[in-house]
Amino acid sequence: IGKTTLVNFIQYQWSKGLLFSDKFKYIFTLKLRELRSNEFFKELSKIKRISLNEWIFYSLFSSSLKEEEFNLIWEEEIKSSIENKEILIILDGFDEI
Repeated sequence: IGKTTLVNFIQYQWSKGLLFSDKFKYIFTLKLRELRSNEFFKELSKIKRISLNEWIFYSLFSSSLKEEEFNLIWEEEIKSSIENKEILIILDGFDEI
């Protein structure tokens, strides 16, 4: 089983309530290969430093949510889940950077 396949399996099992559902309210997978992508850097060239919420937004939600909508969700839901250690962030492709 490959690393990315394992990551996808973990996410799928979590989404079905079969793995880590009692520990994590959210699971985010950030693909490190995006850091080398021209499109990713084009978006982020406007920002000198990128925060975790910006990285998650641009990587996972920018095609489906407006940034303002995501920021509202971040402030109302995700931020407190981070403080309560209810978020798992998986960095996929560490060997690709």
